[in-house]
Amino acid sequence: MNGLFSGLYKLSTFITRFAYMNLIWIFFNAPVVYLLLHLIVTDAKNMNHLLAITACLLPFVFFPATTALYGVIRRWIIKENDSGLLITFWSLYKENYRKSVTGGVFLVIFWGAWLVNYAQLIQSLSGLILIVYLLLTGLFITWTAYFFSYIVHFERGVIAALTNALMLAVSHPISTAAVASLHMALFYLSLGQLYLIASVGGSLVAYCGFFYFYQAVQKTVRVQHVRKEAKGEKSY
Repeated sequence: MNGLFSGLYKLSTFITRFAYMNLIWIFFNAPVVYLLLHLIVTDAKNMNHLLAITACLLPFVFFPATTALYGVIRRWIIKENDSGLLITFWSLYKENYRKSVTGGVFLVIFWGAWLVNYAQLIQSLSGLILIVYLLLTGLFITWTAYFFSYIVHFERGVIAALTNALMLAVSHPISTAAVASLHMALFYLSLGQLYLIASVGGSLVAYCGFFYFYQAVQKTVRVQHVRKEAKGEKSY
């Protein structure tokens, strides 16, 4: 029974931490959440206007908050001590704000162009091209998730983060497929069940995104280490 209650306690603590971090993340995204809720009930006439305002806010609101969320999740996964969830979140928010905004501006422009292009061409895309387009969309979703992970895991600039995150997503297709599938599945489920995002959705996506990112990084490091050892033996 002690083992059972211990397991239940750890599970409840895990879920509570996820829910609490998700609540903090939503709070810091309050302006974006407000506009998204208006998008659900607005008519088509005002939709473009609200979308434009939301897109302008994303780099300054959503990206810093999500980067901080990934930073907290990183500490959980690598078992690094923190000084409290809210304090750690706020510290990471301030620390990475400039990088998050800079990368956010680029990614918002990129995703805006990608989605507008899709909306204009959806009627003319054939089956095979549509599949390729969806596969590339999955790759870019993972690239975005890895960008957040890279910012909080490495002390590098924004260009290096964007470039290396994309290379990591391309070079590890299994991890990329897992991250993209999770994001797409959660997005699809959330269309009719908004409570998923409100409860643990953001934390769950960040956890899985950084987990696969960390596994890919560790695998890359091991491969590089083996290659260095092999070159050393050959030179000897």
